[in-house]
Amino acid sequence: MSDIKRVAIFFSGQGGGAENLIKSSEIIGGYTIALLLCSNPVAQGIARLAPYNIPLRVVPWDKTKDPHVLSMQCFEACQEHLVDVVCLAGWIKQLVVPQDWIGKVLNIHPSLLPLFGGRGMYGLKVHEAVIQSGVNKTGCTVHLIDNELDRGKILDYSIVDVDDSDTAETLQKKVYNLELDLYPRVLKRFLLS
Repeated sequence: MSDIKRVAIFFSGQGGGAENLIKSSEIIGGYTIALLLCSNPVAQGIARLAPYNIPLRVVPWDKTKDPHVLSMQCFEACQEHLVDVVCLAGWIKQLVVPQDWIGKVLNIHPSLLPLFGGRGMYGLKVHEAVIQSGVNKTGCTVHLIDNELDRGKILDYSIVDVDDSDTAETLQKKVYNLELDLYPRVLKRFLLS
């Protein structure tokens, strides 16, 4: 039982990525979800994930509060729940990662980093930028996060074609399907390394 890693999932919105990691933990094993943490007290994901009976903490992310303080509250919750690794899944706040958590926080980004990453690049904005650029391939990237936005070590990625008929919305669906497959596999491999 000691080989089972304890994972926290941080999310901000609908909780689809978080739910995928929860379901995957039951199928592929190797980890258990010890904590869910949300930055938005009215996020749809709170109700969506409630049936899983996993401890959930809400740390309301307010622009008037110091992000260092808010980030520390998040990692203190992880320590309370004996978390080994954090997965960001639809987390749209810039997290300040304490030194002792560097190398233990994963994120999935909806582009092939370093392309279309950085400040303001989340959700549909990423896919709009991809289409406007004229590239013919895109995808998603799982990477470790540090304290530079979307610059941490890349662990793996998946690629999909950008078709002439794609809109930001259709591209988002294609990339999201890649994310659902890629993130659990990379997480399990990361935990075994």
